[in-house]
Amino acid sequence: RRIPGHERSVDLMINRLLRRGADVIYGPGSGVHVSGHAAAEELTALIEAVRPRFLVPIHGEYRHLLAHARLAERGGLAGNRVLLAENGRGIEFQGGRAGLLESVPAGRILVDGKGVGDIEGPVMKSRRRMGAGGVVVVVALVDDAARQILMGPHLVNLGFVGAEAENGLWEETRALVTGAIEEAGADLAWDEVGDLIRRRVGRFFTRAIDRRPVIETVLIPI
Repeated sequence: RRIPGHERSVDLMINRLLRRGADVIYGPGSGVHVSGHAAAEELTALIEAVRPRFLVPIHGEYRHLLAHARLAERGGLAGNRVLLAENGRGIEFQGGRAGLLESVPAGRILVDGKGVGDIEGPVMKSRRRMGAGGVVVVVALVDDAARQILMGPHLVNLGFVGAEAENGLWEETRALVTGAIEEAGADLAWDEVGDLIRRRVGRFFTRAIDRRPVIETVLIPI
């Protein structure tokens, strides 16, 4: 079974085995289930073969770490030589001894260009949405007093649909944008009009082609 996150390396290994003439049983239809992790007997055999001075279980959730630690203790490794540490917990080795230290902040850190850890959750959420559905930008020059469109609306398509699909979608999208601006009148501020446009255009895209791009509006009043 492919371990999540390791699919590519497992597939490469399967291909190499097949090239060397092996019969490889894999996939959901094989009728065989083999874990990608070592079983308890295998871990016990490794501990007995290596006879480590200290053991630090490192893989899995806390329940997996604890199970591994108990295997080592049943195999004869003293409890004070099994260091059960969760993510962020410090471990010190000195003078043939080992012990746990205080915990420090730990987790995933995104390195993006010259920035290290400066990208927050909302930014990553926006990036995932843009990557999944693309971006549509609605641009229009509007008369602030008359609340009418002077130029546009122009639609910018970034990874949303191919050029061949634009003609069928853009005509109705422009009509929706124009209608939203005219219906809003002077009762709504321009940022509220932008929200109205995003909602209407988003519903239209969902209904028409079942896609949900990030929709941004650029309304320029003069």
